[in-house]
Amino acid sequence: MNLTRRVFVRWSALTSAALAVARRSVGAQAKPAAQQPGALKWLDVPSLLPIASVVLPAELGAGRVERAAIEFSRWIANYREGEELLHPYGSEQISTTGPSPATKWAEQVRALHESAVAKDPQRKPFANQTLRDRTAIVADALASVQFAARVPSPIAAPHVALALLAHFLDSPDATNLAYNKEINAKQCRPLADSSKEPVTLRKALNGGRA
Repeated sequence: MNLTRRVFVRWSALTSAALAVARRSVGAQAKPAAQQPGALKWLDVPSLLPIASVVLPAELGAGRVERAAIEFSRWIANYREGEELLHPYGSEQISTTGPSPATKWAEQVRALHESAVAKDPQRKPFANQTLRDRTAIVADALASVQFAARVPSPIAAPHVALALLAHFLDSPDATNLAYNKEINAKQCRPLADSSKEPVTLRKALNGGRA
């Protein structure tokens, strides 16, 4: 059979597809599970919500605070070490995600719970204590943590309380609230809307009514 240009192109396409599938298969086998068994025991929403209500602004309201805790819990549960990251524009350097802090953060949540029980005469768990008492417990825990004045990236936060705050501040919801506009950062807008200025958040929430 003559190796015509058409046959060569077809073979090249099939070979590239086969290699891509093989790479994905090998990568899938080599990558560990999202988190180690038991690492998420203290990183569920009921455990995180009492901390979120301490570190997030009260002006958000209970609904947004709960949503922030849900999104944080989902994010860390799905975090995988060694995943390829998008490289900067114009750069050929490829970087990957670092080790998961889930185990460390889970230990910190457990420590908050144990500290709350130990300090309370009625031995009430952390979640059942008042906002004032929970705030004091979190403040005591953060007093021994070294961190810069600037909010770190969520994954680099040295304490779970800071991670919750950083994760929310990095969210589209936080950007919308800061500017009072429906900006929806990190989300693709339809091309037809690219020239339109984002609407006021209050109007957006009320279906366009002021």
